[in-house]
Amino acid sequence: VTVIRQFQFVLDLAIYLGFIIRSPKCRLSPSRQRVWSGALIDTEQMALFLPQKKRRGVSRSAASLITMAKKNQNISMRKFASVVGLLRSCMMMVLNTRLRTQFLMRKLSHLLVGRNWAEVNWDRIIPPLIQEELNELDWWTHHLRNYNGRPIRTPLPDLITASDASDTGAGLIVTKDSRTYVDLPFDARWTFNPTERLWHITRKELSAPLQGIMALNSTLTSSGAPGLRNLVWLNRTDNKVGDSYVTKQGGKKLDLMLMSKALWDWCLQRAILPLSEYMKGDDMVTDGADLQSRELYTQMEWKMQDRWFQKLDKLWGPHTVDAFASRINHQLPRYYSRWNEAEAEARDALKQDPTGENWFCNPPHVMIPYLLHWVQTFNSKTNSQPNAVEFTLITRAPVAWFTPILHAMAVQPPLLIDDPQLMQPVVLDKRVKEQPTSWSFMAWRLSTRHVSTTD
Repeated sequence: VTVIRQFQFVLDLAIYLGFIIRSPKCRLSPSRQRVWSGALIDTEQMALFLPQKKRRGVSRSAASLITMAKKNQNISMRKFASVVGLLRSCMMMVLNTRLRTQFLMRKLSHLLVGRNWAEVNWDRIIPPLIQEELNELDWWTHHLRNYNGRPIRTPLPDLITASDASDTGAGLIVTKDSRTYVDLPFDARWTFNPTERLWHITRKELSAPLQGIMALNSTLTSSGAPGLRNLVWLNRTDNKVGDSYVTKQGGKKLDLMLMSKALWDWCLQRAILPLSEYMKGDDMVTDGADLQSRELYTQMEWKMQDRWFQKLDKLWGPHTVDAFASRINHQLPRYYSRWNEAEAEARDALKQDPTGENWFCNPPHVMIPYLLHWVQTFNSKTNSQPNAVEFTLITRAPVAWFTPILHAMAVQPPLLIDDPQLMQPVVLDKRVKEQPTSWSFMAWRLSTRHVSTTD
């Protein structure tokens, strides 16, 4: 009652002072929802929405351009600009507005470049719409209802990560202040392939969040945990341009725009809201993300020539998993990596179960003793005979102290491969240029059935 009296006093005072109160534009009773300036303000959900009438009008306008394009009708500059302007006016109510108008805005900007508004011929016919532009219009026609609404306040992040990139690779870590439970410490790192190494550093930095979050999701699902869904994800980066492209859902540079679009599309498919935050380089070093992008050991990235692999695969295959590989040297679609990688099926081959698989193993030479110890452990856990598996192993020749063990495990005579170009470095740097001429290799077909735990 007191509030109503105070409100009436303010209303009477405004009228006494000369203000005109127009009832069609005023709502004198309180409400949690109001339409104002083309937006539906909902204070219960704390979000802005497109009113139903405007939402339908936006969808009809987008559909009209699609219809004209499919009928090969001429689209004037005036018509195109008016529809694009209408779509962009939804920015405060539709979170994905920038994401779903990138190609349309690129076309409009190209048509207006170097022209003053007074010089624009608004009746000119624009070039035909390309498929990407039609896809964006189709989204406004059929999917706007599902994505209508934008939070008034930015929600607190559930998952916080930090990513960084260097000339040779990139990495991502989950920071300690992340609220979402992830087995910490989590780190993902990967080496750039020869094509990616030619990218500008901004493009490398922008590729890191997507590859890193995909690696985290893959790690969770491969361990039996639920994947990432229905959360707010904040990634910190020390690249201001990359931060801007994620925040603004794109930009002028086509390659960077496509990369940020891929990040947003991947997240939206899983109901993840991606946020970005700039972090100074010194803080990135303190958090550890900088180290993930530099401590890559590229001198260990070697790959067998495809023709030799195909011969071995035909002889002892088909192999199912490349057990000691990475994203730049794996020779099978399925592979295990030393690091958490987006494309890898799992991390660390020595923690996987080989039952029912046919592994191809081309590990660093120093890893072979660990592999043999793992075979002994596998035998002791499975009682050897019932679950014995066979796999292919590539070693240097002549081999070391473990030669008798390899002979005991062999199910076929080993093959000597004396090819000076059998192994090629995938990452060329000053430490690794080519295979040393003194190297030769042997291919072994081994079985866990033929080794005992006392070997």
